[in-house]
Amino acid sequence: MKKIHYKNNFGTLEFEIVGPYIENAKHSSRHIQEDLCFSLDSAEKIALINTNRDLQFCVTSDHKRMFLVHHINSSTAALCKVSKLDYLSDIEPSTELAKPRFWSIGKL
Repeated sequence: MKKIHYKNNFGTLEFEIVGPYIENAKHSSRHIQEDLCFSLDSAEKIALINTNRDLQFCVTSDHKRMFLVHHINSSTAALCKVSKLDYLSDIEPSTELAKPRFWSIGKL
């Protein structure tokens, strides 16, 4: 399985590609394995470390958990599993994400 790493002053993120790259429309949130899911708190930390590069956050059909897909282009993505998330900052993630300057450095 392919591993992808991101690192910045907020911390370190590592995730594995766990499925084939398929058309976005073919991804379904109904049958996502539990080990691929994480909380909103983790999603905020991932967003700060990754700065929105090539990852898309998705919500499960029960609206209680999140999971990731990694894009290789605008129409194709693969399911991911977060294997390492080390948040090193003392800054509250939601506070930092609310700042307009944060979103100006990443791709939307």
